[in-house]
Amino acid sequence: MRDFLAAFQFLTIIPLPGHATFSGRNMARSMAYYPLIGLCIGLILVLANHLFAIFLPHTVVAILLVVVLVLITGALHLDGFSDTIDGLRSGKSREDALRIMRDSRVGAFGTIGVTCLLILKFTLMAEIPEETLDRSLLLMTILGRWSMVQASYRSVYARPEGGLAKPFVEGMGKREYLISTILALVLAAGLFGVRGIVILGADGLLGYSIRRYFHRRLGGITGDVLGATGEVCEVVSLLGVLVLTG
Repeated sequence: MRDFLAAFQFLTIIPLPGHATFSGRNMARSMAYYPLIGLCIGLILVLANHLFAIFLPHTVVAILLVVVLVLITGALHLDGFSDTIDGLRSGKSREDALRIMRDSRVGAFGTIGVTCLLILKFTLMAEIPEETLDRSLLLMTILGRWSMVQASYRSVYARPEGGLAKPFVEGMGKREYLISTILALVLAAGLFGVRGIVILGADGLLGYSIRRYFHRRLGGITGDVLGATGEVCEVVSLLGVLVLTG
């Protein structure tokens, strides 16, 4: 339970009762439960979808769902996506890219990237049929969080001085990876059957490819890279649903 709560505290802004503190080992072990946290986030989106749909048309609901998702997660992963785009677009050395990614200021390319990402999410949610949208929201949030585990497994942290995500990346082992993958597989299959497994496979391949790329480019991954991975895989999940069930 403590590991689950650690994951919940890190991946959402929803406050926990009391003032729980977690060790680095708790944070690493918590990655086993990332798909379940994704399920919790997805259920909130499903509830919001049904409430908004009472009064509003489907297109407006899709916009509001994107807003709710950003609010629930505190835009943590969007910030990572933006920083990653800025760092990559710099075209500079490994050290310069890492420095730019750590800079709290958002560059032009990061802003453009986030704008395109949010437009993609909105468009896909608006295009997915209403009768499929609930399951799509759940799959998106489950696989988006699982993809971070996929990118972290057998990775090293890119910054020698450490950072927020170092305990996750370097402390996670085979146990966490297997539990997370089994949970994601069962949930994806339960939501969309074989098509859900195919979408999981696409997200897994993408997470693995991102890990390989950043190991070559930066010598490892960072928290920003994990956030970017989750954001991209959420889009891929929605796109997969649209292509395979549309």
